[in-house]
Amino acid sequence: MRVKIDYKASKKVDGQITDTPIPGVIVTEIPENKFNDRSFIEEKLRKETEDPDAEMVSYEQE
Repeated sequence: MRVKIDYKASKKVDGQITDTPIPGVIVTEIPENKFNDRSFIEEKLRKETEDPDAEMVSYEQE
């Protein structure tokens, strides 16, 4: 299942990591039985953004 995740995370800009989290959106695949598992989706977000402090704002099925 594809989900769209709205998030805020630090990003690398010109080799530097931003101090203020920047909003972003990613689309990724998750197992259907994990759609209601917010902690699983948050962990997937942290792996995708490579930011352990990434904050999920919302998510929805794509």
